[in-house]
Amino acid sequence: MRVLTGIVDILGDLLIHAYRSYSAAKANREMQEAREAQRMPHELDRKAVYLNQIARDAIDCVDDPCVAATTMMCAIADRGRGLEPAQLDKIQAYIAQLFSISAVEAGDLLSLARWTMRSAHSVEDCLNRLGFVIHQRCSPEEKIQLLEMLHFAASLGQTAHERHYQAITRLKYRLGI
Repeated sequence: MRVLTGIVDILGDLLIHAYRSYSAAKANREMQEAREAQRMPHELDRKAVYLNQIARDAIDCVDDPCVAATTMMCAIADRGRGLEPAQLDKIQAYIAQLFSISAVEAGDLLSLARWTMRSAHSVEDCLNRLGFVIHQRCSPEEKIQLLEMLHFAASLGQTAHERHYQAITRLKYRLGI
């Protein structure tokens, strides 16, 4: 009987020791996670602010003239009701021919332009905000080519809106053409 009591006593001590080791390891893990949580928010906040800025003002992050021109073209052709598949195909073919890129690259450029276009409030806003990129990065010949692109995009629908042509004219004067 004493042997049995001794075995139970030893097993009890082992269980208590194992529980204390488990509790200490768990507390150590929780303290380490708390320390990491104190360090991380600054990095996460900076990244979240940057991603929110891009999501909110993607149009302000554009610095490539090809993306700017394609975004302007999509904004003109959109007319507030979305681009139809036939219009998308025409724009994609026109972009591929104009920029001498493949159809896949033109499709990627077009999807990026459509995503960027969503942060503009109107066609005029899009042309105003992207006109700066075109003004700084493009030669006079490229600016004239951009205006031809925008007139092509305006002619894609059944009826062209007068305000789109007025916005193109204002952009033309702002670009100095």
